[in-house]
Amino acid sequence: MQNTDAVMRMQEKMKQGIDFYASGSEPSWSLDIDFDKFMRFKSLTALPELNTAPGREAKAQDADVTSYRARTEEGMLIVTVFKGPCEDILSGETFPLKVRVDAKYTADADYMQFEGCGRYVVDYRLNDIWVLTTINHQPLNRDDFAKGLPVVEFHLTDKRVSGSTGCNRITGRFEARGKTITFGQMATTRMACPNMAFEQDFLKAISRKTLNYALDKGKLMLTDDENTMMEFKKTD
Repeated sequence: MQNTDAVMRMQEKMKQGIDFYASGSEPSWSLDIDFDKFMRFKSLTALPELNTAPGREAKAQDADVTSYRARTEEGMLIVTVFKGPCEDILSGETFPLKVRVDAKYTADADYMQFEGCGRYVVDYRLNDIWVLTTINHQPLNRDDFAKGLPVVEFHLTDKRVSGSTGCNRITGRFEARGKTITFGQMATTRMACPNMAFEQDFLKAISRKTLNYALDKGKLMLTDDENTMMEFKKTD
């Protein structure tokens, strides 16, 4: 988990609706991205503030690199995110991502390039154990499951998820970015239980899927593009 200052900074960004932020020095600069609304780049010395629409996302096929680019009448922003540890020179804080920003105003002939560190904003309340209680507003009955209601536990430090389908144990990887969680392929044990049809539906709903998430008063809501909603309750 991150140190207290980093957690407080992330919580403040989350309140502002920011999904990704980055910064650097020499010269000093900062970047905020709201995936639904804007990219906002600021440099204290090199460029005036540059605001664009949310960047179009593209992923490299041969490397763990993601880019976001957008153009306005004012200028152009290209944000490239590289997976790998990055230390902020001034604060000494370690970030999980290296970031390069190429920025220019329309009247300028060339881009200016800025390098620094960044991270996707994650709600740290997610780092807990959650019991599935409702699907599409229909409550689940514990008696229908051999080993209790389905459970998921998120481990933010190593981006690992584990839990149970109510029968078999599950493990896998995930990545939280802003308001979404992307699950990898879930691995499961092979025990046979009643209600196996539900298990298959549950695994299909989360395996290799990107879901929107929201947290409120001890509840976690996961929603897919077809508006299927799963509601979980935080365990004590």
